Amino acid sequence: MSEADAKAYAEELVSKEIPTDTRSKEIASFLSWHEGKVSEGKIKDSLDADSIPQEVLDAYSKGMSLKEAYQDHLLENIKLTTEQETLKKLAHNKETSAGKLADGVIDTTKDMTVAQINELLSSKSSSQQSKWLDANWKAVEKSGYFK
Repeated sequence: MSEADAKAYAEELVSKEIPTDTRSKEIASFLSWHEGKVSEGKIKDSLDADSIPQEVLDAYSKGMSLKEAYQDHLLENIKLTTEQETLKKLAHNKETSAGKLADGVIDTTKDMTVAQINELLSSKSSSQQSKWLDANWKAVEKSGYFK
């Protein structure tokens, strides 16, 4: 091989291995920065030039720095993940909730006597008595209170 051919071949090899255009250099710099964050434990997943999210590359092509675009991407993903987890927790809480207790309602699953009702009502004001009677009307009727 002639000296000129060898020189051309060497330059071709070097140009393939070392990025010469600005975009390739910035991507290489970004990937290096990203790997540093992965090794520090600040970012979970590794990236390579082919796995950079398209929205990051789109923002970069519009003039945003790669780091800033990637961090915006991460923040958006964190926001969506947090919203989904919150919705799941709310749904779970709703499914497992016992519900709201009604005000002034006493457990009427047991039968009450007229004497028990009189004793209970005597300790209440007239407005409280009225509310209690309205809320527990079936138990009062069942006790024979009005006979």
